[in-house]
Amino acid sequence: MTVEQITALIGQEVGVTVLESSVLIDGTLNLLEVSIDATKIRTAHVPYDLRDFSERVMGLENALQREHEELRLAEAKLSTFSKLVDELKRRAAIMSNASEDQRNAQAAALRVLDRLEAQLTSALTPEAGITN
Repeated sequence: MTVEQITALIGQEVGVTVLESSVLIDGTLNLLEVSIDATKIRTAHVPYDLRDFSERVMGLENALQREHEELRLAEAKLSTFSKLVDELKRRAAIMSNASEDQRNAQAAALRVLDRLEAQLTSALTPEAGITN
């Protein structure tokens, strides 16, 4: 293990596994895993610092707010897209004195719009985490 590896873990949230002759340290934020081999291992348990806990909670709350805002923007985009598909389907369904080729092209366009709508609907399911 290098000094750089240890330095990368200072001040970070880590998971520690104490084994018979080694200690595994997992950096939960930077995904770094360090193994320290030793003939004697001593550990000390200290209470979790309230300031550290408060900072961690604030960080998680801020991350949650950012995720919520991104979700809100995604829902707005999906809603706009859904309205656009509905309008395109409405316009494509208007029948006029069209030739057989034009009717076939219209039917093909409607099928494409139906597939787009089905894909959009599946993206708006509660399982996808987004609702209309």
